[in-house]
Amino acid sequence: MYNDIDVKDWIKHFYGDMAPNLDDIENIRNFALLWNMFEGLMCGTNANHPIIESAITQLNNQIPLNVSEFDEFLSYAIGKFVDSDNNEVNYEFENLRFQAQAIEDFVKEVLRKEIVDALSVVKALLHICYRLRNNLFHGTKRIVDLDTQEEHFVLANKLLMKILDLYKAANPS
Repeated sequence: MYNDIDVKDWIKHFYGDMAPNLDDIENIRNFALLWNMFEGLMCGTNANHPIIESAITQLNNQIPLNVSEFDEFLSYAIGKFVDSDNNEVNYEFENLRFQAQAIEDFVKEVLRKEIVDALSVVKALLHICYRLRNNLFHGTKRIVDLDTQEEHFVLANKLLMKILDLYKAANPS
């Protein structure tokens, strides 16, 4: 029955008029693959905030991170999550739904450019990716709204590919 099913058609049928534009979610599907690679290779298949921080610290010890290599990602995050009028995080940042206050505060400090070193910037960006991942895979992001999140995942994918390329350079086996 499901052997020849087109998933896009099935979802469109399931949600009817509320179905998202599934032509615009390829990067969200790719995120699942890239996150799997990141979590498997760098986080021992068990990503969480402390493990992500440890993995990035270890990577930085192998290949020192250069903050300018992450300007595109930081600029995007600041533009999306910080109100330029008052330098405060906005509603979209709050929708990331950070669970740990210390992590949320740390990410806010990086986005406000109160902390600017490369290691902290990369950690903060990956904490955002981790929230995107959790919100996606734990049903917080409604499937009917996924097409509105495409831009987040485009940059998250590019960031994960950058991190994985650095990991491969540091571990050329």
